[in-house]
Amino acid sequence: MPYSLEQLKVFAEVAQSGSFTAAAQKLGKTQSTVSFAVANLEVDLNVQLFDRSNRQVQLTEAGARLLLEAREVLARCNALDALAQSIGAGVEAELELISEVPLDCLMPPLQEFAQHFPHVRLHCHHPQHDVPQAVLAAGPARLGVMFGRGTLVPELEFVQLGRLALTHVVSATHPLAQLREVDYTDLHRYRRLSFRRFGNPLPSEDYLESNLCWQADSDTSLLHLVGAGLGWATLPRHLVLGHLLRGDLVELRQRNYPHTDWLLSVELVWDRRRALGPAGAWLRERIATEAIRETDAVCS
Repeated sequence: MPYSLEQLKVFAEVAQSGSFTAAAQKLGKTQSTVSFAVANLEVDLNVQLFDRSNRQVQLTEAGARLLLEAREVLARCNALDALAQSIGAGVEAELELISEVPLDCLMPPLQEFAQHFPHVRLHCHHPQHDVPQAVLAAGPARLGVMFGRGTLVPELEFVQLGRLALTHVVSATHPLAQLREVDYTDLHRYRRLSFRRFGNPLPSEDYLESNLCWQADSDTSLLHLVGAGLGWATLPRHLVLGHLLRGDLVELRQRNYPHTDWLLSVELVWDRRRALGPAGAWLRERIATEAIRETDAVCS
């Protein structure tokens, strides 16, 4: 490859600026230097890149085709530089986020994280079979967003993010949907659809236990089962709000709690013994500023 990245950069800038003079000013070079770089590139590639017959230089057909490749090469070089700088700054290659709450509650921090740390592989998942606190206290450095359980294992630190309202829902065709109010006896009469429970249940959940129970590993799976009329489930209200407004799901009104919602504390948790890298520390501080609460049944 006889040509250089600097020549490709000059070529791309002349094409963008539309003149050698403007490109020279943008690059902080003399016009003769820019003209010489482009002329040498044309020799190296054995292709005429610009039509210089007019006052404003224009790309030839071949130049336009090669410009696409040149810009791609420059973009990949910039990505290489950015990754090298990230590695040099000690930014971790990957980070794990364990979340019991739907990720749409965390979208603003995650979107900003993607911009600040594009090279960090972020693994987001819902704990399926293990107690979330135990998962956080084992293995590599992790962050957890989970429902509060009153006590934490001693190794963990936490910041309270807010509260989410949970609600009992069924398909509009389910027998429970025909009742104006339900009590515990009504709920126990029909199949409960729940998460595959890990260790200790959530606070205030014991009364929901039923011999008729199917379990799933995700909100999406539960929504499919509920929508098919196979039972009732307890889910974050904002997650099912669209279904409630469309009328395909019905929110069950509890006779025992006529004036209050079932609110659960949401906490950001991490293991104090495992230092987070720059990316993890940034995400922890950003999530800590993101209030999670119910406002008109949506997450904000």
